[in-house]
Amino acid sequence: MKRSIGIASLAGLSAIATFSFIQWSGSNGSNVDAKKAANAAFRDGAFQARLAAERGDDPHVSVGRWSNAADRKAYVAGYQQTYLEAQRKHEGLTVAQGTTPKLDESNSAYRDGEFQARLAAENGQKPHLSSGRWSKDTDRRAYVAGYQQAYLQALGEDGITVPQGIEQAGYRDGLEAGAQDRQNDQAPRLSGLTLDGNEAYREAYSTGYQLAYYGEQQVQNALVIRPVVSR
Repeated sequence: MKRSIGIASLAGLSAIATFSFIQWSGSNGSNVDAKKAANAAFRDGAFQARLAAERGDDPHVSVGRWSNAADRKAYVAGYQQTYLEAQRKHEGLTVAQGTTPKLDESNSAYRDGEFQARLAAENGQKPHLSSGRWSKDTDRRAYVAGYQQAYLQALGEDGITVPQGIEQAGYRDGLEAGAQDRQNDQAPRLSGLTLDGNEAYREAYSTGYQLAYYGEQQVQNALVIRPVVSR
């Protein structure tokens, strides 16, 4: 059974991670929880571990995702702690197949979107949707919904405001094409599309397309993009 992980794999994870976990946590236990909550690398490790555990995958610690030693230790600590907790929690769990995921925090794709959006907002980055991380349309919709909601919440805004110029042109074209393809039940064409224009235009087009294809949007003339909430 895939969910049951071998003792050797768990031992390997512990051997890789325990020393870094102890070093990163330090001796002052009263500050550990606060450090975990505030550290992006720890949260990244925790998120990747949850995905692996939910899919029944063996642990795979990718410390190369972070460049400096402190972040790598935090990533490993987050991964180890979360994976082992998830294994204990879900031991013997069987998940029914063929169900449609809800667009809420219980859905892995939705939480993936939330996590990526928070990282982008914390780093002062513009929205960057990567719905292709997920293969099913239902998961892609969940990812986009989670991303957009979390990004706006992080900024304290109710819509994505796009300045005038080439970026706005890219968003408008992408939004129009994505909405048209969705309404016509056309398969998403973004992956095989060759776009003219500079990088800013292509990035804006891609984000606009995914927002409109995988979710309904309300757009104002000044190009403030707000998600339409189903009632």
